Amino acid sequence: MFGFSKEVLLKKELLYYLDRQTDYVSSHDIAETMGNITSQTVLKYIKELEEDLAKVYEPSEISLQVNKRFGIKLFRHNANFGRVLEFLFMKSPVYEIFKELLLHRQVDTGEICEQMEISLSNLKRIITRINEAIATYGLRMTVGTNVKITGKESSIRFVFFLFFYHVHHTYSNIPWQNDPTYLERAHKISSALYADKKPIMVETIALWLFINQIAKENDSFLESLDLYVYFNENIIEKSHVSDLDLNEWYYFLLCLYALDILDLSLFLNLERIHNHHFSNLSSQWIELYEKHFERLTIEEKIWVRLTFQKSAILERFQFISSDLSKIFSPINYQEIETHYPVFIKKFEIFCKEMALALECNDNLFFYAKSLELCLRFTSPDKMAMTVSVFLMTVLSNGASKRIKKQLQNNFLNRVNLIFTEEMEEADLIITTEELPAESIEKDKEVIVIRPVFSTQDLRHIEKRLYAWKKKH
Repeated sequence: MFGFSKEVLLKKELLYYLDRQTDYVSSHDIAETMGNITSQTVLKYIKELEEDLAKVYEPSEISLQVNKRFGIKLFRHNANFGRVLEFLFMKSPVYEIFKELLLHRQVDTGEICEQMEISLSNLKRIITRINEAIATYGLRMTVGTNVKITGKESSIRFVFFLFFYHVHHTYSNIPWQNDPTYLERAHKISSALYADKKPIMVETIALWLFINQIAKENDSFLESLDLYVYFNENIIEKSHVSDLDLNEWYYFLLCLYALDILDLSLFLNLERIHNHHFSNLSSQWIELYEKHFERLTIEEKIWVRLTFQKSAILERFQFISSDLSKIFSPINYQEIETHYPVFIKKFEIFCKEMALALECNDNLFFYAKSLELCLRFTSPDKMAMTVSVFLMTVLSNGASKRIKKQLQNNFLNRVNLIFTEEMEEADLIITTEELPAESIEKDKEVIVIRPVFSTQDLRHIEKRLYAWKKKH
């Protein structure tokens, strides 16, 4: 994304991988699981990440432990990876290029090479990567006497917003920018729009205002977009709090609405936003969801239609991209696939049918949107997989019933455990006794636990349940 190097992206992936582990793991196992890295490179990156983490976190927050005997383990307490990812991104030449082009729109090629201590050929390689990433927005960076960014002004501002939002998340996190007036204006806008006045909302608006102002200072003016038709008259009088002209005001509002950041339902002319193709898509989506999952409420159907309406706005600006979901609504597909395999199988079938209705260049965007909607609507019992289990124990009937209930409660919303009366009816057997193999049917998998089961027993059961479901 945005042309960041393979090294930066692998370090990010490595952090996420270690965060999913509950015990030490070897560099060989990491390399084998990730598949796109050698064990030697893993060790090299781990050493570098150790140093990077120490620069931005206290040891009590996040740390890496490397043990020659046991392997590598990440410890994380009451902190996320925001600081270290921001640190990694900001060290990249990609960040410096975006920063300089935001501030100046064109920079002397020799000066930027000297500033970043890279050769011209290396600069061109980096620009090529960036161009591959921003081409979807109709933008291109060129390298001649100067490095420039070309394309529609609306697209340039949008991509700058995406980039700095992705790296910093908030306006206040930008270390080289500390003008409080953007936050003050953002707070006024939030109040005028009856929007959420929480600090995060204000920070997001401030970031947009900052990028917009820098563009004007560089005499880069927004093309006429004629967006007034999408709004009712109530919105015009509120533009005075923003210091934006009406063209910029409407563009700002429509972009943040389409990105699902601002709720502008009070100010929109919904009939004008209506797009026949996307309206049909929302109807097909609802029909297929109810076919594969469950009935939707009226409120849920409205939300689906609004989601596709926002997609229609993005399409109008040619902003449809899977990057948007990664930035504004990231989902850990691997974790969902691991914990909800039945749901994912249904979802994949649903998506294959939905793909036939799509007529766009980025099905990945709608795939991510569909997953987001399905996770929002699908009830817990429909998410969970169902496994029938036979419990074998020499404990009393009361203890047996208590164990069954405890296990069902423990796996609630992840696994629907159905306990059978007969061994033959079960998919798996859970037993508190170690019995001779001949006393159990050969095709039955057996999970042995303590009569007073521990956390280790629960982890073992969960692991075996998912492994069984994966095979079946």
